[in-house]
Amino acid sequence: MSIEKILKALEFCAINPFGENTENQSTFYAEETLNLSDLSITVDGIGSLTFPLSSDEVLRLKALAYPAKFGRGEQTILDKEVRDTAEIAVDLLAVTYNEEKFLAFLAKIRDQLGLPDKAKLTANLHNLLIYGSGQFFKPHRDSEKLNGMVATLVIVLPSPHIGGDLVITQKKEKHRFSSQHLTADNLRCVAFYSDCLHEAEPVIQGDRVALTYNLV
Repeated sequence: MSIEKILKALEFCAINPFGENTENQSTFYAEETLNLSDLSITVDGIGSLTFPLSSDEVLRLKALAYPAKFGRGEQTILDKEVRDTAEIAVDLLAVTYNEEKFLAFLAKIRDQLGLPDKAKLTANLHNLLIYGSGQFFKPHRDSEKLNGMVATLVIVLPSPHIGGDLVITQKKEKHRFSSQHLTADNLRCVAFYSDCLHEAEPVIQGDRVALTYNLV
């Protein structure tokens, strides 16, 4: 399906752009947006990205990426039955934000997660992920990659796609983060505690492209 057909299909999907009702929201996850004009991404071998991502840019990103592994105990393994996605390593990425606005954004994430006011979150870029049609990551928990890591932050870049929802579970509570309803002027973001079980459901059409951060 072409990008134009995906965009047309999304026009018929009427949902709350922020997913579920956030009134009386639990504190194991947080959703926010960032203004796209406050973000700049440069990828080694490609250059500066433009948004929404064109099919040509996504193809170039895929050519640079490699199959993503995952942790199992003390091992890091590759198993496409569990995780089928492509990854671009952090050392190939240069991401800059409007510093003042990004700090305010992190403070909002902190408040939604129920952390104390005196806590200061720092976001450490981990990688860029590309989920193409049919790709997924089965339910898992994130390993603690840095000392003091408390949560994971996912920032979805504007790229037309259908499916690929992120489903986050804590005990008996569940939150669905749908990124397919993107506008070209903002970035949908979700953060969740590292001990939360979560999965990336299969992408149906298009490509879901996202930056992931470790929140310390």
